[in-house]
Amino acid sequence: MSKQTSSRYIIHAPHSASKEIFSCNGYFRDVDRPIDILLTGMINPITYPFRTRLFNLLNEPAVQSAYRIHVHHHPGYGLTYSNAQVQLEEYATLLKRTKIHLVTTSAYKLAPAKLAETQLSGALIVGDIPDSRQKYYENLIVSISMEDDDESILRTLKWWIEHPKERLAKARAAY
Repeated sequence: MSKQTSSRYIIHAPHSASKEIFSCNGYFRDVDRPIDILLTGMINPITYPFRTRLFNLLNEPAVQSAYRIHVHHHPGYGLTYSNAQVQLEEYATLLKRTKIHLVTTSAYKLAPAKLAETQLSGALIVGDIPDSRQKYYENLIVSISMEDDDESILRTLKWWIEHPKERLAKARAAY
């Protein structure tokens, strides 16, 4: 006798990004990427504790004087379509001009859309690994975590900034 079982499927649709907007075309050389470190998104210690910690670290005077840092805050969700399109294109341009994009998960360890957007832009992703699809992300992300001390995080950033050949190769592997 065969035993019948009920099958349930849970489908996860990862974030996507359009190559029409997010692209590294024309931005292959280091000189084309004047922003050393980019941090994007909402700064909120409850929802984004690691991002908030990195924001504070990047604002230290010694770090500010060592690197060209840009922080791009989340624009909010109450946008009209035309405003959203303009902001999306400005954001895509920022990514193209960036060497390292610090991308962190939320307190829930979810993969943010900026992982796909950064992959297409050709910037190196440095951040923590989401809980979902860990093996996939381990190949693309230079891993830092909330457990790392500040000096370790800064050493990691410095190494990747000072090694453009390796950085570009790792970033291209994500493309």
